Amino acid sequence: IDDGERDLIERYAIALGYPEDLAEKLIRRSIQIYENGLDLEDYRYLLNKK
Repeated sequence: IDDGERDLIERYAIALGYPEDLAEKLIRRSIQIYENGLDLEDYRYLLNKK
């Protein structure tokens, strides 16, 4: 994902009502998880893991 795509996703998340800091955190974490090739179930587990 390039910087332009990331910015677009962040703006979309903010438009959906996510606070800017939370949107950035979730997107950063999501990119880290997906770069390792995990499936959706593992993604959900890791995203919600503290």
